[in-house]
Amino acid sequence: MAEAKALSEAKLRRRTAKAALTREITEALQKVKQAYNDLVVKHEEYAQNIENDEEFETEEKWLEESQDAYLQLECTTNDYIINKNMQQTLGGSVEQPEASSGNNGSEAQTNTEQSETVGETSATEQQAVNVNNQEETSENNAQSSNNVQENVQHSATTPCGFKMERPKMPRFAGDVRDYVIFRADFKHAVDSRYGKRDAMSLLRTSLSGRLLDLIKGIGSDYDAAWEHLDSIYGDPRFVADTVTHDISKFKPLREDEDSRFCDLTQLVRRSYNTVNSQQTV
Repeated sequence: MAEAKALSEAKLRRRTAKAALTREITEALQKVKQAYNDLVVKHEEYAQNIENDEEFETEEKWLEESQDAYLQLECTTNDYIINKNMQQTLGGSVEQPEASSGNNGSEAQTNTEQSETVGETSATEQQAVNVNNQEETSENNAQSSNNVQENVQHSATTPCGFKMERPKMPRFAGDVRDYVIFRADFKHAVDSRYGKRDAMSLLRTSLSGRLLDLIKGIGSDYDAAWEHLDSIYGDPRFVADTVTHDISKFKPLREDEDSRFCDLTQLVRRSYNTVNSQQTV
């Protein structure tokens, strides 16, 4: 009894410490968010005084790097807090039911009846499976015959064309706006032709620098590499924040700036396509 009581008290203290840690992380995230908002305000005040377009783009690129670091930290922290809250909720509500001897007797009788029923129906189910297999075999043979005829007709009617350059492997440079397209193109070109071990080697050749370092510790686990990349660059919240920032940093339009109005229209259109591509995957 004494050991069980001590173990229960230790578990309670550990749970309290874990809750305190979660609160500290939440408060720290709020401080980081406030600091980032202050940085954006001061950057906009500074950028309003820049006349040179090239210098302005350089400064905006610097802010984008700061934004990427902040958004990644925010997403990771929020996921941690949500997971811990779910664990605490599930841990307090799940209880193990107790089984009585009467229930055991009923379960034994039920299992006996189910075994007899299965024995009576197994022969009928086996016959149905055999019929379905025969039908599927006939359908597959007919489909294969149609495919052969179509290929022969296509070969006979296709004219001699130009020699096309072999398409290059898709590459990803770290822009979250391009990640969904890169992922779709890569999987379309690689997954249907190569095994996972070879596909992992090809994935490494499509990445470089920091992106390549992210999957170095994963080894040859192809699925784990994609899961890791998805958690960083495929997060819809990350993409939405990046697109929103692109639009908000666009300089206000002035009179007689028709060309910049066209640039703004293209930016909004491109941003819409980027966000929409996240929903179609």
